[in-house]
Amino acid sequence: MIDQGATVIIGTSFGYMDTLEALAADYPDVKFLHFSGNKMNDTNFGNYFGAMEEPRYLAGMVAGLMTETNKIGYVAAFPYTELLIGINAFTLGARAVNADAEVHVVYTNAWVDAANEKAAAEALLAQGCDVLEQHCDTTGPQIAAEAAGAYAIGYNMDSREAAPGAFLTAPIWHHEAFYIETVQNILDGTWAPESYYGTMADGYVGLAEMSDLVPADVQDAVKAVETKIIAGEFPIFVGPIKDNKGNVVVPEGTTLDRAGIWQINYLVEGATGASE
Repeated sequence: MIDQGATVIIGTSFGYMDTLEALAADYPDVKFLHFSGNKMNDTNFGNYFGAMEEPRYLAGMVAGLMTETNKIGYVAAFPYTELLIGINAFTLGARAVNADAEVHVVYTNAWVDAANEKAAAEALLAQGCDVLEQHCDTTGPQIAAEAAGAYAIGYNMDSREAAPGAFLTAPIWHHEAFYIETVQNILDGTWAPESYYGTMADGYVGLAEMSDLVPADVQDAVKAVETKIIAGEFPIFVGPIKDNKGNVVVPEGTTLDRAGIWQINYLVEGATGASE
């Protein structure tokens, strides 16, 4: 793309990070933006991500209020920090409204594997999970939930058309909130590399409109917390928080900031599954 004249390169996978860093050094006149990484420079290479823990918490509230078995399934790609943050935020949201809720996690070890994601979902459903959440990239879990008469929460985008009989909502990205302003700043010559972390208040991450399967009282409860999050009045990781082995990982009186959140290497109390 650079050979074809592109002057802005956006890398949208964690695995592109080191390559983009090298290219940024080789092409100082090209601007590089990297999603989900932590490397940058002070001239032509920045990174961006979002506080997906915010809508994940809200999605957890939906699941915690909708489950009848108190067993919630979570189909995840890999057991590393980004996913552990999401699982934990989701679990905290679920248990904030339903202290008996349990989140059962299964990893597929792939971002995109529709058959494996569907199989993982079916295994969770067989264990009695009646609401599924996911951090993987196909609608396989949602389709499996619909076939089993269960509920599903998606990820990345509003995918209700894939499983309208199961879809409740989804934590979603609004990349345009970052791209449009950033590219305009590049065009204007005012851009400087940064490590951007978009929030619900910024409009970069959000919760898809809840479907008609979600009762009005549940929607009202979730929207009340959403309003507080957007106002900056509801941080997600506030102590005391225990991990699923009973250890206090966030002491009472402590609130994790971005740096602290990205050091998470555990699953919180109420979540079952591996954390490494």
